[in-house]
Amino acid sequence: MIPMPLPRFGFKTGLFTTIFFCWLFGFSLNHGTIGFILLALAALAIHETTHILCCELLGFPVRELRWTLLGGSLKVDPAFTINPTAESLIAASGPCANLLMAAGVLYLELLGIKNGYLSYWLQINLFIGFLNLIPAVPLDGGRILHAWLNKNLGLKNSYSIQKKITAVIGLLFLTLGSVRLYQHQAGTIHLSIAIFIIYHWFSFKNPDISLILKTLQQKRKNLIRDGFLNIKPVLVEPNTPLRLPLEYYGSADYLLFFYQDKTKKMRIISEETAWDSLINQGFDASFEKIIYCTISSDEVE
Repeated sequence: MIPMPLPRFGFKTGLFTTIFFCWLFGFSLNHGTIGFILLALAALAIHETTHILCCELLGFPVRELRWTLLGGSLKVDPAFTINPTAESLIAASGPCANLLMAAGVLYLELLGIKNGYLSYWLQINLFIGFLNLIPAVPLDGGRILHAWLNKNLGLKNSYSIQKKITAVIGLLFLTLGSVRLYQHQAGTIHLSIAIFIIYHWFSFKNPDISLILKTLQQKRKNLIRDGFLNIKPVLVEPNTPLRLPLEYYGSADYLLFFYQDKTKKMRIISEETAWDSLINQGFDASFEKIIYCTISSDEVE
């Protein structure tokens, strides 16, 4: 047996980000704020490490950690975005870790243990935790909202709605930051968040059909693991293209499609049969073509 190379975990950062953090360290050393910067980096490290551990535990390997001006960005197996349970757990793990750190400081304060660094640690973790809960992609709050939309409204609708919500939130932060700067108040953070959100809004696209096919593979794994699957009945028209409901329903439920053929008989098509027909017959295959092919093969026999 030929040994297969294991995927490597990579770390990347841009030139501008590297220059910025070098300047930040130099500035903090000169102004005596190096402790605050190190605590902020530690809080970010805990946040990203928790994401990585959660991804690995749920079976979605992390390929790369990219360091940006606003923290880390993980490159994960994209199949997690079409699994509502996995997406919500992975997204929630980072902010929860930061909020638990903050809760630990509050508990120490109740015991009478207080100092300046603990106060910094509290503020930093509260800021990172609540910042990431903003419901805009690619922030964790946006991922949690997308998972909920996916589970309740379907995969295609979840992407469309989440993209609109992200655009609105990005514009709100852009407006708020501009107004604050105009009024000579602190607005740089608001503008930075707005630019970050709007930049990622342009790259937020509907999942490719090949990625959606992975939902079927995941359902097979769930069936082997749990011994059962929830069934989701879907009523369709005979001329409905197979790809449309397969794209629309991106959940953990196994799909059964129902429709009436020309003889008024009720036909039942499994999700697996629908995928096989889509792959074999092409992008424009419809449900009625499945029956047509079945009847033709029966006649040949």
